[in-house]
Amino acid sequence: MLYTDDIDQLAEELGLREMAAGSNVVLAEPRSRIVYEGALDVAGLRIVTQSQAAADLLSGPGRSPSEGIELMNWMEGNPNAWRR
Repeated sequence: MLYTDDIDQLAEELGLREMAAGSNVVLAEPRSRIVYEGALDVAGLRIVTQSQAAADLLSGPGRSPSEGIELMNWMEGNPNAWRR
């Protein structure tokens, strides 16, 4: 999932096309800038926090909810790896 302030522009830049089903990239315009709070800059990409990723996965399409549960299980077992 990629957050962007302009879905159409990013889709064009990345050469993505809209799919009715079976997509493996989700572009989203955040309702609030809060999703960027605590984000890390990694090689020029802003990466959301693990807690934001888990929240996004739990409400996402397809297998995303089960991936969110797995991420939360990992977070519970590895608090020192992600807490600041």
